[in-house]
Amino acid sequence: MSKKPIVWSIAGSDSGGGAGIQADLYTFHDLGVFGCTAITAITAQNSHSVQHIHWCDAKTLRSQLRALDEDLPAKVIKLGMLGSLAALQVVAEFLKHYNGLIVCDPVLVTSSGTCLNKNPKTIPYFIEHVLPQIDLLTPNQYEVQALLQERQEKPYAVTKAGQALLDLGAKNVLIKGGPANANMPHIQTSFKTREHLSPDYCQDYWCSAHHSKWLTLPRYPNENNHGSGCSLSAAVAACLAHDYSMLDAITLAKAYVTQGIRTAIRYGKGPGPVVHRGFPEQLIDLPWITDTASRGVASRIHFKHMPSHYRGIYPIVRTRTEIETLLPLGIKLIQLRIKQGKITQAMRNEIKTSIALVRRHQACLVINDHWQLALEYKADAVHLGQEDLEKADLHALEQAGIYLGISCHSLAEIAQAHTIRPSYLAFGPIFDTRSKVMKDAPQGLARLETIRRWVGNYDQPIHYPLVAIGGIDASCISKVLGTGIRTCAVLSSIAV
Repeated sequence: MSKKPIVWSIAGSDSGGGAGIQADLYTFHDLGVFGCTAITAITAQNSHSVQHIHWCDAKTLRSQLRALDEDLPAKVIKLGMLGSLAALQVVAEFLKHYNGLIVCDPVLVTSSGTCLNKNPKTIPYFIEHVLPQIDLLTPNQYEVQALLQERQEKPYAVTKAGQALLDLGAKNVLIKGGPANANMPHIQTSFKTREHLSPDYCQDYWCSAHHSKWLTLPRYPNENNHGSGCSLSAAVAACLAHDYSMLDAITLAKAYVTQGIRTAIRYGKGPGPVVHRGFPEQLIDLPWITDTASRGVASRIHFKHMPSHYRGIYPIVRTRTEIETLLPLGIKLIQLRIKQGKITQAMRNEIKTSIALVRRHQACLVINDHWQLALEYKADAVHLGQEDLEKADLHALEQAGIYLGISCHSLAEIAQAHTIRPSYLAFGPIFDTRSKVMKDAPQGLARLETIRRWVGNYDQPIHYPLVAIGGIDASCISKVLGTGIRTCAVLSSIAV
């Protein structure tokens, strides 16, 4: 058995078991990392109130960090409730010599509006000495205002707030939309007025120096969300330790917490804790990722699924001649990839005659990229890359009854494709490939199987047929099929 990556939580203890260190350890266990803790505070709290906080002194916290560092060094550190000025000073000094990734849930103000530390020096010190060392900051809406020293009744734009936090030194910011809360009417009104957010959806905003995205899911009528912020940041830390990209880690963490809120129950008098029930494996928990908030709540296009008899070996070819050779072999799904930007008469002839040829064999021809010609010649299917989705007339393709496949090279790209509800998803590269230069590292069989259980689970009411692609040939195809994948795309290994 291989060793799990080590992740630390530097945070406070929740005696009620729903948040803080306790929630972090539950999350670390669920997502397959080895969790260590350095406790900054011991709280006396239950499901509806924080009654007392005992801050650990600087010597105790420093000793915890030193003991862990000499024997169990962290690949990723999650920061939670730091609160006291002494804790901030100890942590800031330690992080100066730490080379791994840092995720910070600032835990300045609870989602119910409770301020956890009233020392006026803590926030300025955090901004100056801790924030510039953080790779991802995950504030709730109150904490955004506290960090930016905004008056709470003043409306502000989420996107501008994100940029302001980046300007303070954070490398990535995730502003949490949070649960609907009657105690936060000014925040809900501000967000809705300035960003046109819907109260029926939970929308989180991620930004970095060069990119930004909105993550959207329906808002569940469930108040049992205690520990959701702690669990989210802990889940991001765990996923980063497994070498997911930042946006992939955020996407997975959002799904993990959504699953936990959707299935949570109440134990005490107040909101119940987020349920920790393992890796998410239902597509209803995967967020929609979009460039704008409004697009996240827009009506969904819904393409019909690719029929099951089209599954199996999925050759990708460049000419009609190759198609003629493959069809007598019983191949039912073929992609014609003509990598030529300008539409020529020769290209038109090739696509038109190929469509007619494949139909005579009751097979399906997928046209790569050239969606206009697919519409013109009434092709059965179109395959598009992520970069083509903005240009294509998706409504026209859907109205024409054309199957749509989308290339995905990461979990975040799957979540972006999820907003369109395509006919199938092509996920890869699974292995190194010679057919094209890839910016993404090979996904490998383990991650393919993880994605298949989650996205391509035919037992779930919402799922997508998955196509494995990239570096697949006769030597490895049996291993790919062993993950439960039913369709494998092959390109350079096709001999015709």
